[in-house]
Amino acid sequence: MYMSVCELAARLTRAPEVLVFRSGSKGTEPEILYQTGFSFDRIPQGFCGPPLEFSGNQLLNIPDVSKVGSFSAHPLSEHLPKVKSLIAANLAQVGKDEPIIILIANPEPDVFENAETLVILQVMVKMIAQLQVIPRQELTYPSLAEPPPESTHPPATAGELGATEQFLLSTLVERRQLITRNGFSFTGSRTWRSQIKPYQIEALRALKRELPESFVEVVADEIAASAKLQFGATSLVNVIPIPCGSSGKPDGFSVRIAERVATKMGCHFENILVSSAKKGSSHPKTSARLAPLQLAKRVEGLSLLVDDVASSGRHMELAMRCLRSNAIDCVGTVWIAG
Repeated sequence: MYMSVCELAARLTRAPEVLVFRSGSKGTEPEILYQTGFSFDRIPQGFCGPPLEFSGNQLLNIPDVSKVGSFSAHPLSEHLPKVKSLIAANLAQVGKDEPIIILIANPEPDVFENAETLVILQVMVKMIAQLQVIPRQELTYPSLAEPPPESTHPPATAGELGATEQFLLSTLVERRQLITRNGFSFTGSRTWRSQIKPYQIEALRALKRELPESFVEVVADEIAASAKLQFGATSLVNVIPIPCGSSGKPDGFSVRIAERVATKMGCHFENILVSSAKKGSSHPKTSARLAPLQLAKRVEGLSLLVDDVASSGRHMELAMRCLRSNAIDCVGTVWIAG
């Protein structure tokens, strides 16, 4: 887990050196958990003294260490004289006196003007702990900072959303876009953040295994708001989910989202598309071989097709082709496109 955090931090901040270590308590030496770029055999004595001391959720952003007087006698200056700037954060804590600290040395200068990077790192650690990838220890975590400006949903109150949900809502990029595939067009509300896309995909897969109702509600809110803006509040009559072929669940993510969207928009929920897809992992290469969808019954009025994710757009294309070939007017939207 610490390897992933180090490598993610290095990519996000474009920093050559990142260290994650447990500070140690009285009588206990600090412990290196993972490092990239650094070559410590052990953490020097006094390494966790000022200014590497934290109070709660304090984050240290130091663009120029030469201007911080306490660094002149700090072991960091002696052992790493090339460190000119750094970011440090208290990621977690073992017991009361042993914080787990991440130290990012010499990040790109523009990082100091954007606090989003450390927000992502904090949420990532909470997410991985919740997924039980982190070793089983009694860890406590600092509260999350405010979401970055690109986040479209306000921070949830305690108990509403878990760490994995918060991670996705805080890091997915808001980007309303029009996607066209083989003459069929639909809209998207968000897209992946390229630097951490693999982590976001894994987080979404984990959530789909046991979907929290609070998360479904938040996503449905976003889709309903976007649909009202794009298609009008009164023009839509039906909401139809894209079949959950890859999950094999009759009440998968897209179905549950569509059901909530229909309620919020005062539309009829119509689960009328039938897929012959087998259970498995959704992938663009697999989607390219999907058979046409079947229609269970006809409906009247303009229908909104809803899906959670569109990678290639093949599922939405098949759904629109099926409805329109049966003289059913439709538009489509997805939560994440790309």
